[in-house]
Amino acid sequence: MFSQKGYSAASLQEIADRVGILKGSLYHYIDSKESLLFRILDGSHTSAMEIMKEVDALSLPTELKFVTYVERVVLWYLQHLDRAGLYQNEWRYLEGDFAQEVRRHRRNFNGYMRSMVDAAVTEGLAPKDLDAETATSFVLSAIDSIPSWFRTNPPADPLAFATSIAKLAHAAVFSSRTMPTA
Repeated sequence: MFSQKGYSAASLQEIADRVGILKGSLYHYIDSKESLLFRILDGSHTSAMEIMKEVDALSLPTELKFVTYVERVVLWYLQHLDRAGLYQNEWRYLEGDFAQEVRRHRRNFNGYMRSMVDAAVTEGLAPKDLDAETATSFVLSAIDSIPSWFRTNPPADPLAFATSIAKLAHAAVFSSRTMPTA
């Protein structure tokens, strides 16, 4: 419901109708509409953290780690367009502790990419004068736009699309280098 109408336009009555229970019964499962949004966003963050852990467990060199991570995140976005769109667009409606927690999650997500960009610069794999903050924002903005591009119809070959995005992200950070493959 949130992904179709937006958080502010969706009502708890509509949510209850969608899941087939009375509105009052919905409060058995959630405390508020805001807590429901937080739970959805928290689940998305948990998925992002799992991808980070999986990529870290591979113990890849920086450049291949970057490419692998981008591909896996893009694939997750394609498989979860609604959740990814909510994560990027609706988090701003949260307040108080929920807002602080989601901001912390977003810093972790951004920090993971930033650490790979910083490592690329340090290791001489990226230009010394690369603005790591701008490069990180550029790559993540491209990934974050995926729910807008494919709102109703994901690409026919998600892996090929993920590889294309990884190539573009790689070119933005590791200029003048050929993208490695696993």
